[in-house]
Amino acid sequence: MFLLAAPVLFAAAIGLARGGWPELRIHWWPIALIALAIQVPLYTLPIGDSPFRDVVGPAGTIITTALILLVLLRNATGNVRLATLAVASGVALNLLVIVANGGFMPRDEARAPRAITHPLSAINNTTAANSDTRLAWLGDTLAQPAWLPQADLISPGDVLLSLGAAAWLLAATRRRTVGA
Repeated sequence: MFLLAAPVLFAAAIGLARGGWPELRIHWWPIALIALAIQVPLYTLPIGDSPFRDVVGPAGTIITTALILLVLLRNATGNVRLATLAVASGVALNLLVIVANGGFMPRDEARAPRAITHPLSAINNTTAANSDTRLAWLGDTLAQPAWLPQADLISPGDVLLSLGAAAWLLAATRRRTVGA
């Protein structure tokens, strides 16, 4: 995950160097906050192969990801419009592959960095890709270098989301000239 966080952290540092954060009005923010509050335990609790994972997990993943996408689309305005649409596109790609695969993100375990030791059942929104996987190339197929901290597989949507979030931070912190 370090590779995904790096552009965002770098953009945040540049934003702080530019003088901090502007006041932004984020429409429908409670919806995004609730969706993320559901996703965190859904993806991190060690519920493994329990019925909860197989019943609530897929529906929860689809619904909360769709809600986040709606909030992003609602907020794609002003000087952050293109960056917000890039983030929304990443979320949409992830949602597309998740819906196509019954609520789970497929993982290409053959490409996983050797440093990964966690079992698939502990990652509650993923499943091993196989011959029945739809849109497998949009799943977790991109291996981060094994020497990175917490190297893992990421999806093309994750990359677009990360770069879009970095662009959003840069656009949101850009100083506007008045009267020019």
